[in-house]
Amino acid sequence: MKSELTIPEISKLLGIDEPIIRWVFSRQDSELAPYLQHLSQKQPGNDENDINTSSDSEVADDSEVAEFLLNLEGLPVLVKKLSYNIPTTDIIENLACQILHLEVLQQENEQLKQENQQLKLENQQLRQKLDQLEMELSEIGNEELSRNGRLKNTISRGLRWFGK
Repeated sequence: MKSELTIPEISKLLGIDEPIIRWVFSRQDSELAPYLQHLSQKQPGNDENDINTSSDSEVADDSEVAEFLLNLEGLPVLVKKLSYNIPTTDIIENLACQILHLEVLQQENEQLKQENQQLKLENQQLRQKLDQLEMELSEIGNEELSRNGRLKNTISRGLRWFGK
């Protein structure tokens, strides 16, 4: 996971609308400020650069839309700030969905671990078979060399006999 999240990423992760997250960021909360990086984005139609980084907390003019990056460590603080403005049932529903998602990921992780173990075992068996086949091939090659050597000796003896 990235160390800094954009507003759309936070919205997708938490299941909360982007305007609500923007509103919380625009309040410039002192607890949340250390985790925020403020970017200002020009509205389409401006000829200047599209994105300017602003380190101070100047108020953006009407032609700019406030954009923020949130450090991952600030996510719990953001959730706490958002929970003040969200009905409890929505929070519980969102948490239930996230717990379900985590459970699915955990089960998938376990399945992948089991599959990995099976593949390791199969890989080990295939390596053993490969080693065995290489050994057999080596033995066959040695036998062929031995046979060729005997044939060569027989032919040379026959040629010597005819050569006399």
